[in-house]
Amino acid sequence: MGKVAGIAATSVGNKRIIQISEYAEVSRPVSWDKSRNPVLYRNLAERGFDIASLQWKPVPAQVAPDEALDEPAPALETDEHGVLPLSIAQAKQGLAAYFQVSPDQVEITVRF
Repeated sequence: MGKVAGIAATSVGNKRIIQISEYAEVSRPVSWDKSRNPVLYRNLAERGFDIASLQWKPVPAQVAPDEALDEPAPALETDEHGVLPLSIAQAKQGLAAYFQVSPDQVEITVRF
């Protein structure tokens, strides 16, 4: 659950980004109907949520999605499988699009 801080335009058509200032983790079965867009605007008290009792956490600072895509492409060639190298931001954007989630929901770990 998140507290809406604002709405920002993107450079992708009419798409908008809902900015969240704080979030609380909740576990409630059947709260989301698995629709493509998990954003709902509801009266939370009527749905049984006690807002004052939630443990609100600040959303960590992050790079705006449009800025993350503006990184210069590395001057590298494809590997032996024909795969081009990606930045972490580019990989997160691609995975988020594939799984139809926000890039903020994608975590990538690189082990050396």
